[in-house]
Amino acid sequence: MLPDTEVKEAERIDEYSGKLGSNNEEDKLMKSVFSNDKEKIDDGKLISDSINQGLGSFTPDLMFENLVKNYQTAKQIYGERIIRNVTGYDTDYIERNRKIPEFQKELKNAINSKITRMRRDKLIDKDGTITKEGMKLSSVVVYLEELEHLKSYGILGEKINKKSAVYGEEMV
Repeated sequence: MLPDTEVKEAERIDEYSGKLGSNNEEDKLMKSVFSNDKEKIDDGKLISDSINQGLGSFTPDLMFENLVKNYQTAKQIYGERIIRNVTGYDTDYIERNRKIPEFQKELKNAINSKITRMRRDKLIDKDGTITKEGMKLSSVVVYLEELEHLKSYGILGEKINKKSAVYGEEMV
C-alpha cells in the first residue's frame, strides 16, 4: 500500500489534444529504420562497412572493373559484405560468372542502380562520397544492432531463450 501524499499547493494545468508531428529529417530517418525498412537498414550497413574498410567513396565504374578483371583484389579491397550488398549477388556466384558478358551487364546495372538510389536518397553525393545523412543512417543502424545484441543477454550476461523468457518457462 502506498503512503498518502500531502499536496501543499495545487495549480491549474492545460491539456492539449492532437497528434505529435515530425518534420525533422532525423525523425524520418529513425522511423524508417525502426519500421524495419530493409533498404534503409542495408544502406546503413553498407555505409558502415565501407567506413570500416577505409573506403571514402563509392565509384561504380571502378568497383565493376575490379570485380570483373581481378576478383580477388576486389574482394580484399571491398570485402564480401560490401560486394554482396552493392551487387545483390553472392560473392561465390560473382566469382564463377564474372567472365560471362550477360552477367557483366547485369552486374554493372545492379551496381549503378544501387549507387543511383543512394544518391537519390542523399546518402552519398554526386562524387560518391558519404554525406552527413549517410553517416547518421550508418550510426543509427550500428546503434540498433548493438542494442539488439545487448537485448539477447540477461541481467547477468547469460544468453536467454526468448521463448522461455516470454512464457515464463525455465530459461535455457
